[in-house]
This record gives sequence, structure tokens and C-alpha cells, in this order.
Amino acid sequence: MKSRSKILTAIKLRGRLVGIGVDGLSCALSHLLAPGSVLLCIASWGLGWEHVSVHAEDGPGCSRTPSWDEMCYIKAFFWHDSEWVLQYHPAKADYVNAHPHTLHLWKPIGIDFPRPPLMLV
Repeated sequence: MKSRSKILTAIKLRGRLVGIGVDGLSCALSHLLAPGSVLLCIASWGLGWEHVSVHAEDGPGCSRTPSWDEMCYIKAFFWHDSEWVLQYHPAKADYVNAHPHTLHLWKPIGIDFPRPPLMLV
């Protein structure tokens, strides 16, 4: 994940910081992919995981699930190009849905996770 200072600088240029804590922050990001839309993010780096949750809003009360391109924007915003991150689809018994339009990106800290051969990606 990019450094906290780089993320905070980027937020000043492209959005608004909503809150900040010891192990994370929340922000609203404007982007060129969907003018007028905002990507609402919570980023954290506690308990051994880097994590960003995101949902999109096209106006007050108009939430929607982010598109693939928007998730790629979020990945590039918070992580370096060389980093791999995951979007999990948990077992049904472990599923949690606190917000119907939120998607999550995850990366374990200090652990290389298995990746498929590049010819399969």
C-alpha cells in the first residue's frame, strides 16, 4: 500500500478527507471515470491486513456498486502498480453485508499470497 502521507496528499488533490484514525481513514474521491459521481472509501491497515472498502454515489442517497474501472482506479489510488490485491467472495456462512453496494480490496501485510500463473490471469 502507498504510504499514509502519499495517500493523504492524493486525497487533497482528488477528494475530501472525512476522518482519520490510528489504523485507517475515510474519504470521498472524485474521479474522471464518472463525472458527478463520488467514490466513498474506508481504508485501513490494521490486524495484519491492508483493506479498502468502496461504494459509489451518483448524488445524495443514490448509492451504487462500483464498476470494474472504478475498482481499478481505487486499486491504483491506494496501492502501487506492482502490488497484487484481492477481492474475496467468502463462503455463504461467513458472508457479511453491512452495505449492499460496497466492494472490498484486501492485501495481507508481510505475507505473499498464492497467485495463479500469469498465463491464466
